[in-house]
Amino acid sequence: MIVSETQETWREGWRHWPLAAVISLVGIVLLAVLFGVMLGLVDPDADMFAGRNHVNVWLGSSLLLSGNAMELFRGAEVYSTHVLSVFGVGAGWQHWSYLPHALLVFAPFSLMPYLPSALVFLMATLALYGHAVSLQDRDFPPFSALLLLPFLLANILAADSGYLTAALMLYGLGLRDRHPVLAGIAIGVLTIKPQLGLLLPVLLIFEGNWRTFLAAVATALVMVALSLSLVGVNGWIGYAAFNAPYQIYLMNNLGGFFPNLVPSVFGSMRSLGFPAEAARLFHLPVALAAIAAFIWSLMRLQSPLARSRSLLYATFLISPYTQSHDLGALAALAALAARPESALPRSLAMLRIALSVLVALVPLITLLLGLKGLPLAPLVLLLAYGVTLATDRMIEASAAPARVQMA
Repeated sequence: MIVSETQETWREGWRHWPLAAVISLVGIVLLAVLFGVMLGLVDPDADMFAGRNHVNVWLGSSLLLSGNAMELFRGAEVYSTHVLSVFGVGAGWQHWSYLPHALLVFAPFSLMPYLPSALVFLMATLALYGHAVSLQDRDFPPFSALLLLPFLLANILAADSGYLTAALMLYGLGLRDRHPVLAGIAIGVLTIKPQLGLLLPVLLIFEGNWRTFLAAVATALVMVALSLSLVGVNGWIGYAAFNAPYQIYLMNNLGGFFPNLVPSVFGSMRSLGFPAEAARLFHLPVALAAIAAFIWSLMRLQSPLARSRSLLYATFLISPYTQSHDLGALAALAALAARPESALPRSLAMLRIALSVLVALVPLITLLLGLKGLPLAPLVLLLAYGVTLATDRMIEASAAPARVQMA
C-alpha cells in the first residue's frame, strides 16, 4: 500500500516536470545575477531595475523600519520626495498604491540593498507562483509550461509583485476544495491588491464554501488590525484621503506609456487618446457582459478549474485598473487550456488553443501593441473568454454521459 502510494506520488510529481523546468530556469537566471552581485561581478547599484515597481516595496519597507511609515500616506508629493532623495531622477515617476496592510508583507525587503532585494523578492515570489500553478491540474504539459514565459519575463521587467499576487489568487482557487482554510488565508492576504479578488466572494458564496470565505475575512481583519500597530488609524485615513484619490486621478489623467500597460477596455481607450469619460462608457458594457458571463458560468459549469478560469477572465474584463504583469493567474489557466481536447470538433479545439496562446502572450505584448496604436488586449480577452466558456461547457457535457455510464 505504501509502495503504491509512493509510486503514485512520484508519477504525479513527474507530470509537473515541464512546469518545474521553466520555473527553475527563470529562478536560476535570477540567482546567477544575485551571485554576481555577491561576488562583485555585478554592480549592486546597477540600474537594471531602476524605476521599476520594486521601488515601492523597498521604500515602503525602509520607511516602515525607520519609523516613518506615515510618509507613505501623506500625499504623492511627500512620497515622491523620498523616492527622489533615495533613488534620484532615475527612479522616474512612482506612487504608493498599496493598502496599509501590505507593509506586513513587504517589511523585510529593505534589510538589503535595492538590487539584491529585488532579486530575492522575485525569486521568493516566483517559487510561490510555481507551486501555486502546480496545484491547478494533475499535469502541466511542456507546451503549457512554455506559455508561462511571457508572464514570467513581463513581471521581471516590471520588478513587480505579480508573482506574489498571482500565487495568492491561484492558492485561493486551487485549494478551496481540498484545504479551504489555507485557501481563505491566501485570499485574505490578496486584499493588499483588492481589484484582483473582486469576484472571489461571489464564487465562494455561490459554492457555499463558508470555511474559505470566513478564513479570508478573518485573515484580512487580522492584517488590518496588525497594520494599525504600524501606521495607526491615521495611516488608513491618509490612504483614503490621499492615495486612493490620487490613483483615480492617475487613471483619468495619466498619459504616456502607462495606459498601454492596462489590458482593460478603459486602458485601451485611454491609450488611444479618448478622455476618461468616454473610456468609461466603452468599458461599462463589456464589464456588464463579463459579469453576466461569470454568473452564467457559475450556474452551468461544474468543474472547479473551469469556474476558476471564468472568474479570472471576468476579473480582468471588469476591473478598469489592472496592469499586464497582474495577469499571472489567468496566464496559467489559459496555458492549461491550450492543449488538444478530443471532446471538441477539431476546428473549435484549434480556435480554443490559439486564443489561449494569445492570452498567455498578453502580459508581454500589451505594451508593445499599445505603443503601436493597437491596444488589442481586451479584444483578445473577450474573444478567448467567450470561446473558453462555450468549449468548457461542451467538454463537461461530453463527459457527463461517461460518468453516468461508469456509475
